[in-house]
Amino acid sequence: MEKKKILIRAGCSPFEYLTVKEVSDDNLFGNNVGNLLYAYSIFRWLMTDENVELVPDRYRPERGLCSDADIDRINQEYDRYIVPMADTFRKSFEENLRIYTQFIRKLTIPVIVIGVGISGGLEPDAPVNCVPDAVVKEFLNAVLDHSAIVGLRGEHTCMLLEKLGYQEGKHITPIGCPSLYTYGERLKLSDPDIAGDRRLILTNNIFANTPVHRFIRRTAQEHPEFFFIPQRVEELRMYYSGRDMDLKTFPDNRKQYPVSLQDPFFVKGHTAFPMNIPGWMKLTKGSGMAVGPRLHGSVVSMLTGVPALLIRKDWRTTEVGEYHHIPMISQFSVTDKTRLEELAGQFDFHAPEKVHKENLKHYRDFLAANAVANIYGSRAMNAGGAAGSAADAGADGSAAGQDCVFDRRIRQAKLAVPVLPYNHISRLEQIRRNHPHPGQEIAGKLFRK
Repeated sequence: MEKKKILIRAGCSPFEYLTVKEVSDDNLFGNNVGNLLYAYSIFRWLMTDENVELVPDRYRPERGLCSDADIDRINQEYDRYIVPMADTFRKSFEENLRIYTQFIRKLTIPVIVIGVGISGGLEPDAPVNCVPDAVVKEFLNAVLDHSAIVGLRGEHTCMLLEKLGYQEGKHITPIGCPSLYTYGERLKLSDPDIAGDRRLILTNNIFANTPVHRFIRRTAQEHPEFFFIPQRVEELRMYYSGRDMDLKTFPDNRKQYPVSLQDPFFVKGHTAFPMNIPGWMKLTKGSGMAVGPRLHGSVVSMLTGVPALLIRKDWRTTEVGEYHHIPMISQFSVTDKTRLEELAGQFDFHAPEKVHKENLKHYRDFLAANAVANIYGSRAMNAGGAAGSAADAGADGSAAGQDCVFDRRIRQAKLAVPVLPYNHISRLEQIRRNHPHPGQEIAGKLFRK
């Protein structure tokens, strides 16, 4: 059978063993480990057999690191380019988007954009944090020259693009976030359990407002069996080195966010930084509930069957949450009187299950329109329970009895374990992390025998 080679917008492959130095130096997470989940889902869907090879682009095209010779090689070697995105139409990404547009125009292979969206705050007077219309149109037109239809994050992005002349169903269509489709049709969530002895998964975002930071701290105090999962690469550096986060690019309300391992929030050490999606799923599986302003912190938990309450802080999280019916509250509704026990009784945590099959069907139709073969397509393993679910999933989220190529490779892959905070590891492990020259690394290995 003929080999297929697909280029994908991603910092790394799900099968790679990543070191903290590699992630930090090359920004393979794209600032946020949550970005790995898009690639994880799409790798799983598109690996239809052993003859399909997916290759991450390391974010080189959008960083202007692809020469004309590189583009010629891509056109010759690859069958298509898959581009998962998030709130890409943001002002801070404008120059990258211009570069990206020129790159795409030089491609001769299909280019399929999955899940692009807008950015902006939720305050009534907050402007949409979007690049100029002309830049958006240049990008979309370049993509549409290489594909049938563009997938959007949600309805809000769709409404804005319709004002620029694009038609829903013809040029653009909302598909939500591909990460929620990782295991296909079946999504089964448990009821929230915060009264028993099951751990509570907490996430937070340094860009959330002060009441949210206080709420997360208060919830941690009231539920001492919490487990905190950070996502930013700056936090990974802090966990690994023990040095406080570099706060130059962060907002003034950061004083309420734990930016030092000396913070009382970390006293019990119920925390770790995931280096990959299987490791992240192991941290969440079996928990009673997840809460916080991290979209993909919520999604990872949901993929392992854990109900999640998302604190929406911007349009990016809002439109994806609305599309998938994820239980949500606005960060502006959080006060010093907000308690998790009260919130947990206000929502239907099974709501995402009720729209999942219809959303998934639309996603499959979107891929079919772009002629993207996948394991849940017409040739796929979508019969006989192959979709997988949280209920019958293994610790890495893979479905029991599943035998797709991706799941087999994930089971065989050697992957990095989650990173524990520097002040919660042994002195010998600290020496290993901080060795300034090869001699000390050897000494560290000798001490560990």
